[in-house]
Amino acid sequence: MLDELLDCIVTLRERMMTHANSLQANEWRTRTQLIDPILCVLGWDVSDPELVTPEYNTGGKKRADYALLNADKNPLVVLETKALNMTLTEDHREQMVNYAVGKGILYAGLTSGNKWELYDVFQPVALEDKRILDLSITTDAPHLCAIKLLLLWRSILSGGFLDETTKALEQVQQTGKVVTPPPPPPPPPLDDWVPLAEYDPPPGTPAPKSIKFWDGIEQTIKYWNELLILTAEKLYVNGTLKATDTPIQLWSDAWYYIHTEPVHADGTEWRKPLKPIGDPPLFVNVNLSGAHIREGTIRLLKKYDMDPARVCLLPSK
Repeated sequence: MLDELLDCIVTLRERMMTHANSLQANEWRTRTQLIDPILCVLGWDVSDPELVTPEYNTGGKKRADYALLNADKNPLVVLETKALNMTLTEDHREQMVNYAVGKGILYAGLTSGNKWELYDVFQPVALEDKRILDLSITTDAPHLCAIKLLLLWRSILSGGFLDETTKALEQVQQTGKVVTPPPPPPPPPLDDWVPLAEYDPPPGTPAPKSIKFWDGIEQTIKYWNELLILTAEKLYVNGTLKATDTPIQLWSDAWYYIHTEPVHADGTEWRKPLKPIGDPPLFVNVNLSGAHIREGTIRLLKKYDMDPARVCLLPSK
């Protein structure tokens, strides 16, 4: 996970430098192209209402941009966002903390996509001393950013390891030596889950009920083609798969399977249904059998040095 986070930080750092004018002109662009990828790598899939509530109502007409939820669907963190390069002010910080206090939420965060801050809301100290996370992706070393951002890792927050991790990070900053944070709680038993690399059902088998990714995020599947779509979307959102990688050929032929437009090398248009993902949209060619969808998903993961065994399926019964 730390390697994936580091890769994401490096990608976003380049994105900020290359597309600063576009990103800083619009808070929504900052959210979708800078903030969402970080949250997703940290285990907070922003498209999953079980994990994240966008535009969280903090009372009356007041809304926080995100609430990060615990296993009981209660907010652990409220997160306010600003456009890239907007100065984070004391007014922003007080507003964010007030949102958390009003709802009894333990942690409050503030980010411009580049600057990230996190506050331990109910510490009986001044606002500045409540701050437990403070980093800048464009000026801090990428590996240090990755280590600091572990404070927002879902496994750390949900597992109750935040205090121990904070102390470990303080030691890193004081001594310059990297201290391994406490491990997250062990994952629950897989039960009926089967690693993607080992799942080879006979023809005609219904699609799996769910897919579980390497960060523990689960998504429901209704049709076989969603296996490839959801995997491609996961890689695209976290910055692993990039539009510049396209067109992607999953087999050594002239057919394209992921592209910025739904056409093959010879200009032939893809058959429907067309499945765009992300922003800017990429198209995923899913006119394949269930067996080929499964094999294509494995090939896509291997293309990015991802172990297919880290993706599991819950077979239909």
